[in-house]
Amino acid sequence: MENKAIRNPSRDELITDFVKSNPDYYIKEFKKIGSKPTYSFSFNLFAFIFGPIWFGMRNVWNWTLAFLIIETFSVVQIIRGLFGNITADAIAKVEQVKGTIAFRNKQLEAAIENNPDKIDVFKRNIKSLEDAMQGYLDEITRVEASAIWIAIFGFILLIVAKIVQGVLANSISVSYTHLTLPTKRIV
Repeated sequence: MENKAIRNPSRDELITDFVKSNPDYYIKEFKKIGSKPTYSFSFNLFAFIFGPIWFGMRNVWNWTLAFLIIETFSVVQIIRGLFGNITADAIAKVEQVKGTIAFRNKQLEAAIENNPDKIDVFKRNIKSLEDAMQGYLDEITRVEASAIWIAIFGFILLIVAKIVQGVLANSISVSYTHLTLPTKRIV
């Protein structure tokens, strides 16, 4: 039967074993973070750039999912604001109203020739439809003007999410390192 010596690895060895890639950076950052009892500012450029991928590669799945949802929502808003046809519904309503107005104008012409007592009804109906169409045209203008703000909101949200990821990455890594690293190693 062999005697197995129980050896307590150093913190640097544990960090190197945990992070696998670029251990010197993480040893330096973890020492900086762990040296103060309060929050220590740290920024991780790769977490800023790669975001959810960076968190996923470190098996920090709850943060991966949260940032993935936020980034996806941001990108959807950017695309919607820049390339989306957000006025399609109002344009369809305008086309529908134009068709109805054309139909009512034909009815008005027929009423002028055959039934003069319904002329006022058709004129009021056409006027009402024209007012409704003008309201839809105003809505199209307003919605088109808001498209840029939707895109700007998406950009701002994406940038804020990226900055938060870069700032929180090392602190989150430190807390997950404490949860996942073994304290004793059998050699």
